[in-house]
This record gives sequence, C-alpha cells and structure tokens, in this order.
Amino acid sequence: MKKVIGLSMVILLSAVSVFAQEKQQRRGPEQRRDGNKRMERMEERLKLDEQQIAAYQKLQESMKTKRLADQENRKAEREQMRALRDKQHSRMLAMRSERDEEMKKILTEEQFKQYQEMQRPRFEKQRPPHEGKMRRAPRGERPPHRKEFRHERNMEKG
Repeated sequence: MKKVIGLSMVILLSAVSVFAQEKQQRRGPEQRRDGNKRMERMEERLKLDEQQIAAYQKLQESMKTKRLADQENRKAEREQMRALRDKQHSRMLAMRSERDEEMKKILTEEQFKQYQEMQRPRFEKQRPPHEGKMRRAPRGERPPHRKEFRHERNMEKG
C-alpha cells in the first residue's frame, strides 16, 4: 500500500513539474519580461499622456540601472566577506598550531596526547566554515524547538 501511495506521489509531482515547464516554455522571451506590455497597460488604464509616458520610461531605465548596480555591489560585498572569513580562519588555524607547538614544549608526550584528546570535543562542536549558502540541518539533527524543550524539562521535573 505504501509503495502505491509513494509511486502515485512521484507521478503526481512529475506531472506538475512537466506542466509548469511547458507553461513557461509556451511564453516566449518577449512575454516573460516585456516592459512594453506593462507600459501599454499603464498607458491604457491610467490614460497617460506622452509626457507621462516619457517620464515613466525614464524612471524605469534609471531604476533598472540602480538595480543592476546594487546587484554588482552586493556581489562584491559577498566576495569581500568570504575573503575576510577565509583570512580570519587561516589566522585562527595558525594561532592554534602555534599554541600546540608551545604546548609540546611544556608538556610531556603523554600529557600532550591527553591535551589533544581534551581539545578534540571542543573542535568537533565548532561548525566548519560553510561553503555557499547556509542550509538547515536535516529534521533529526535539529535542536528541539523551545516549546518541546520546555515540555521535556517539565516532564523531567514532574
């Protein structure tokens, strides 16, 4: 029974995605983002005169220019932040290795091994530097929701 339901869900999702793709392909590139049609609709509905149409076109062009410039600025800022994060990460790793070298001088070989074992859980808790977009943890790995956590604490008390 589960297989039948699962199979029907897959077929249904496939059909929906194919339908959506076909619908998008039917619309030509000129229809996807046609500012002229928008202009014509505004002209008809608002009964714009020639001067208003020219002002609207000028506004649209200036907004497009600003939007593109803003996209480029955000892209540059993201790259700068990524470079800064990588630089900070490299510095932190260098400081850790420097500390470990100094600890080797202070501790015996056995003590240093114990020291490394003590440090390992701390480093395992830290998240690695993320690559690209941040993603949510899978459902089972997420921390409990606040309400669930409170409920669990109350159950332990009572």
